[in-house]
Amino acid sequence: MAAAAHAKPNHDYHLVNPSPWPAVGSISAFIMAVGAIGWMHHMYAAAPLVFAAGVVGVIYTMISWWRDVVREARAGERAAAEAIAETGRWLGLGLASLSPLFAPDRIVVGGGVAAAGDLLLEPARASYRAHAAPEFRDRVPVVGSSFDGWEGMVGAASLFLDGA
Repeated sequence: MAAAAHAKPNHDYHLVNPSPWPAVGSISAFIMAVGAIGWMHHMYAAAPLVFAAGVVGVIYTMISWWRDVVREARAGERAAAEAIAETGRWLGLGLASLSPLFAPDRIVVGGGVAAAGDLLLEPARASYRAHAAPEFRDRVPVVGSSFDGWEGMVGAASLFLDGA
């Protein structure tokens, strides 16, 4: 039945593809809340571990859901591509707002969000150019990271190696 609903829409609304992430995210958020409440009220010794498990679940959900959206956009799903483009437009506006504070020579977009590549970066660049102050607009490039989403691991490894 779900396949038939997604195959040929003859309705004015959009049915999203079935996804486990709303359920996984909700359960993870519930576990995180139970752990946080237990930790704050010193209810049980394992509360920090329960909270941490919930946080890991929420982060895993966000990363996995984003990757699914990117995969759908690359497969030609118009709604997914528009969601990524909208994210890019807001990202560009935020970067333009921060440029006067930090006066960057280059802005590097990294992490899991950068996995969208030009689907995200092109709208971000256009929005940055539209909203940045003139002294930053043409001088500061917005580029994707070359670490392919592994920036956090590289940073953690460098901190570990520096401390060793």
